[in-house]
Amino acid sequence: MRKLCFFSIGVIAAVAAVIYALPESAVVWLMLGACLLAVGALIKLPRLRIVFFGAAAALAWCSVYFLLFFAPLNALCVGEADFTAQAAKPSVATRYGHSVEADVLLPNRSVRTVIYYTGKTDLATGEVFTGRAYFTRTIDSEETFNVASDIFLTGRATELAPQGVPQRLSLRTRAAILADQIRDKLRRTLPEDAKMVVALVTGDRSVFSYAEKNRMILAGVYHAVSLSGMHVALLAGLIYLLFARRKWLCAALGIPILIAFTVMTGSAPSTVRATVMQSLLLLAPLLRREYDPMNALCAALLVLLAENPWSLAHWGLQLSFTATLGILLFYPLLNERIIRKRRLGIVRYALSSIGITLCACAFSMPLAALYFGVVPLLSLPVNLLALWTVTLLFPAGLVLCLLPDAICTAAGGVIVWLCRWFNLVVDTTARIPVCAVYRQTPLMLAWAVIAWEAVLFAALLPKRRRAAAITVFASLVLASALTYIPEFAVPHHFTALDVGQGQCLVYRGREKAVIDCGANGDATGESAARYLLSRGVFKLDAVILSHFDADHCDGIAQLISRIPTETIYIPYRENEDPSEQEHHSMICAAAEKYGAAIVTVSDRLDLAALTVFPPQSQQNANDASLAVLISEDDTDILITGDMNAMAEATLLRNYELPDLEAAVAGHHGAENATGEALLAHLRPEIVFCSAGRGNIYGHPAPDTVARVTAHGGTFYTTAENGDLELRW
Repeated sequence: MRKLCFFSIGVIAAVAAVIYALPESAVVWLMLGACLLAVGALIKLPRLRIVFFGAAAALAWCSVYFLLFFAPLNALCVGEADFTAQAAKPSVATRYGHSVEADVLLPNRSVRTVIYYTGKTDLATGEVFTGRAYFTRTIDSEETFNVASDIFLTGRATELAPQGVPQRLSLRTRAAILADQIRDKLRRTLPEDAKMVVALVTGDRSVFSYAEKNRMILAGVYHAVSLSGMHVALLAGLIYLLFARRKWLCAALGIPILIAFTVMTGSAPSTVRATVMQSLLLLAPLLRREYDPMNALCAALLVLLAENPWSLAHWGLQLSFTATLGILLFYPLLNERIIRKRRLGIVRYALSSIGITLCACAFSMPLAALYFGVVPLLSLPVNLLALWTVTLLFPAGLVLCLLPDAICTAAGGVIVWLCRWFNLVVDTTARIPVCAVYRQTPLMLAWAVIAWEAVLFAALLPKRRRAAAITVFASLVLASALTYIPEFAVPHHFTALDVGQGQCLVYRGREKAVIDCGANGDATGESAARYLLSRGVFKLDAVILSHFDADHCDGIAQLISRIPTETIYIPYRENEDPSEQEHHSMICAAAEKYGAAIVTVSDRLDLAALTVFPPQSQQNANDASLAVLISEDDTDILITGDMNAMAEATLLRNYELPDLEAAVAGHHGAENATGEALLAHLRPEIVFCSAGRGNIYGHPAPDTVARVTAHGGTFYTTAENGDLELRW
């Protein structure tokens, strides 16, 4: 009987209750644990009793853990506090300065913290620094990812002073410095096209741009370059190959190597899970015990939850364990019924690769759809074509770490071709418009998950293939009908996408156009692209940028890289400031790269359904915004970018505008925009406002909302309502 498995079920249930359901109270958790222990003692069913004991033990440990690690941090989170910290990773540039993951040094312990600071100070791994900061506990945030990643505090530093790297360093810090050195060596000696080797060996995914990561996600192979249990298994395979006949030597050298590799690469849940399982596999013959992979999986989970119970909320942990569970449950059956019966080795290899992918997705695919909002439809053939390169590149990268730079450079000229093949497969797949299904069409996303499960069902039960095919087809027809019939029934759509503190507007009618696309850089462009692709828009007639502020234009490059665009319209500016020049150059470079024409608007421009008005002032970037009027079937919508009330009044004097059915609040609903003159003259019935939740600017301003409602308009904001869509 797998007692450890039943014990783990109780642990998972209790920890999940603490994270997602129970109040923050160690006393409550202890009392519930005592109750479960008492009930378990009375239960006669052995397996159910073990489940109750596991839940009781988990609640008790959560109580102790909370009192030891979270409660003492309250004193540090009251006002501004002095601190001393040591960087655990190099600092990285952010939109508003820098951030660094560091260990804040307390009298009796250190606390892993993410510290944000302004200025240009770069911090290296292991460097000690002091300062003053406002700290908050990550457990108090609605986002559980930080606390699940062993980060207990976040801080915003008002002062920061580097103190240098001390001579005495912990083993964990030395491992991180070694990872930095390996990363620098591989970056220095390998060609740019071979940078995925850096990610495979060190787990550093920052070598990839957002666009490259996104293409791998769409192709369904991002897990292959994200350091995971697969890479630990490959390393263990090398150890078996070298020492297979000497079990003691294999365990004595292999386990420390696996642990060192896991620590050096950051101890991600997936690598910890694989290291525990592989270590137990190495120890099993020495202890004369039969290796049980299911018990090993449970043991790995208990190790992670003992180190931090809140790690159960880590999406990486959930995906790694559910994928492994799917393989353990379904792959042996699939192998017995289909794969082993094939005589040709290459056929068995192909079927094995496809089978492992199918089984891994049995439980992890629904979670991936929930967390990331995307299901790659071509993952099976892409994995078959590209994954074999990873099995060669990873061990090659490990060997290169030990060789002189000259040999690494020479070898890089060879292995770069493997990387180029991988990139070719990924890039070709990502360019297919229907390569994935997105959260923007929830019913189609649900169908994609059902289709994956149906394919596995058909592979496991060949006699039920007809039923699986009917399920896939029927669910596709139903999801498509419910998704697209309402879309096609109404010819005109205007949508304000919820992109946070920025603006991205989409018009779908006689013309397909995007007005502004900014807030979160490439992520905003990708959100707009997925929205359009999900609604069958594979080409844009126009992209119109009201002005060159980042929150209106920083997603353009990603958008036009995904959706072919005919023309980009930009405002005429007499004297651009450095920020505007940077964004202007970025847009022109992207347009040239992806084949879009650039038109600078200095006079009124009439398109099929859109009228673009030139800047009404050159005083600053906001007032030099383009204005756009959408006129279609007696419905008029006005967009004024970030114009203030004075620029709006100039627009009204210079051009005759119709009464409006809808308008977009100027400057995200700022107090000095969407002025009295515009509202009194055009009287919009609906006003959309694109603003981020809890933004520091206070958008939309209460006075703006009051003005709109006073003139009979209804005010909607993306901060409260999400995507806003008008159909007619």
